[in-house]
Amino acid sequence: MSKIKKVEEKISYNVYTTFSKDEGMYQVIGNVYATVWKATGCGKFYEHQVDEVEIRYCINNKKVKYDGFKALYEQLYGVGSFKIAWDTWEEEFINEYHNTTPYADVQSNLKEYEDALQVPLVPPLA
Repeated sequence: MSKIKKVEEKISYNVYTTFSKDEGMYQVIGNVYATVWKATGCGKFYEHQVDEVEIRYCINNKKVKYDGFKALYEQLYGVGSFKIAWDTWEEEFINEYHNTTPYADVQSNLKEYEDALQVPLVPPLA
């Protein structure tokens, strides 16, 4: 029987962050669910994987139903406008997550991460 050898173990954290965006007449609430783990070779930095973004809506600070808000939004701004807005809000919440997370993001600190590893992640072109 061959021997089993442990090669690596990574510990990850589930991070749940809530953001709000005031659009005047209505508010958009974004919940960003992410998994974070220490980057290989340098414990100061973390890899991030955004697993899901949940978006909710309020009018005058009162929660409203998704279908009702979508219908109202498209009546005000046109058919298909809600999908464009939703994609924009999702991107904004993800960017804000990366900008405000207390876990130093490898992608946001790539040069510093490479310096800590003492090797370039991408070899120079010859």
